[in-house]
Amino acid sequence: MNFREGTRRLALLLGVFGVILGGFASYVELQTTLEQRARHNRFEHLGGGGCCATGTQVPFGWDIERLFR
Repeated sequence: MNFREGTRRLALLLGVFGVILGGFASYVELQTTLEQRARHNRFEHLGGGGCCATGTQVPFGWDIERLFR
């Protein structure tokens, strides 16, 4: 085996190793993103519930402008 073929095989081996390492890193990042998305969806669901939706309405007769002066 000469130097050129050895270098070619080493480059191929490093490329395969890089693909495996990149796939693993992408999988870890994907899991983090999916967990974050699930937490965000649960948070958004809380804001759309009945208790929070009625809290944004001002009762009749309240002077809301006076409260913020």
